[in-house]
Amino acid sequence: MNETKSHFARNLIVTGLIAAGLATAGYFYVKHQEEYPSTDDAYVHANIVYVAPQVSGKVISSNVTDYQTVSKGDLLVQIDPAPYQAQLDEAKAAYELATQNNAATDDAILAASANVKTAMAQLSDA
Repeated sequence: MNETKSHFARNLIVTGLIAAGLATAGYFYVKHQEEYPSTDDAYVHANIVYVAPQVSGKVISSNVTDYQTVSKGDLLVQIDPAPYQAQLDEAKAAYELATQNNAATDDAILAASANVKTAMAQLSDA
């Protein structure tokens, strides 16, 4: 009878150790799956928006990081304005030159009109 009790106690201890080992292994398995999930047929839901600039140029700064959520109106990148500033300055200079040429043409038209009036007056006097 004593031997039966010792076998029973030994079996109970071994069963308890096995159950504790399985529980520990299960705990670490679940913990690992929480940190590193895996699947054969995964689908990720995300809102993907393709972004294109209105002008081309060299990007001098990027104001976003990977996977950052952005809103409408946020400045994402800054493009080097130097080439566009040079074109703007050139266009302003061309505009000023055209304005001066227009004024000179207006003056020439007035002078020619005065010459026509003078010639008409001389013709009527003759």
